[in-house]
Amino acid sequence: MLVPTSGVQVTESSGRCAVLTISGDVSRDLVPAIRAALDELIAEGRVRIVLDVRSITFMDSAGLGVLVYGVRNSEVERAACDWPGQECRCAGC
Repeated sequence: MLVPTSGVQVTESSGRCAVLTISGDVSRDLVPAIRAALDELIAEGRVRIVLDVRSITFMDSAGLGVLVYGVRNSEVERAACDWPGQECRCAGC
């Protein structure tokens, strides 16, 4: 049986846009890594951060909280943080 791994990584970066891919179980153990990645992308001046959440298998309230944190923090910095349904690319940045 394959055990899915949890992780967070920037899978695409183009100019001022980045795709942050989050996979596996998103619980309090993974939250610090997600928060650090979001903070780093915002600090780098990214104006659009696309959250690819298609590979998430489980999310608790802490995981949901960090995604809300990312959206709110990006808005404060005049950036956009979103999670599209199908296509997770840096198109149009």
